Amino acid sequence: KIASHPEFNEQTLHKILFLIDFEYYELYNKHFTGETYVRYKNGPYPRDYKLIISEMIKSDDIVRIEDNHFVFPFIKYLPLRKPELEKFNGIELKTIESVIFEISDLTFDEIKLKCDIEHGVIRTKIGQIIEYDEQALDINNFSF
Repeated sequence: KIASHPEFNEQTLHKILFLIDFEYYELYNKHFTGETYVRYKNGPYPRDYKLIISEMIKSDDIVRIEDNHFVFPFIKYLPLRKPELEKFNGIELKTIESVIFEISDLTFDEIKLKCDIEHGVIRTKIGQIIEYDEQALDINNFSF
C-alpha cells in the first residue's frame, strides 16, 4: 500500500516501522515487534533490520530495488507475495493502517520530523538506543 509513495525508500521504511512500534506501545503499553531502534542522523533505524531484510530476500518475500535519486542511491523493497494479514489481530492491523494513513501524504522530512518530535528521537544521542518509555515531547513548548 505504501510502497507506491514517491518518497518511499529504505529510510522511509525504517521510520514507518518505528512509528508503528512506538505508536502501538504508546496506546497499549505493549511491544508490537519488540524491535530495538537506534538513532542515526536520518532518524530511527531498527537494529536488526539488515538481518530481517536479508532473511526476507532469501525466502523470496521481497525484492530489493536500487536506483539513483539525483546523486543519492535510492533503495526500496517490493513484496513478492501478498501479506498474511491473518497473523495480525484487529488492534495491530488498526495501528498499521492508522500510521500508513497518517503519513501517506507526508514528505520524507515531515515523516522524520514526526519521529523526532512525537516520539522523542531527538532526545536520544546519535548511535544510542531509543527507549520506548520516553515521553513524547510537548510540541507547543518545542523550538528548533
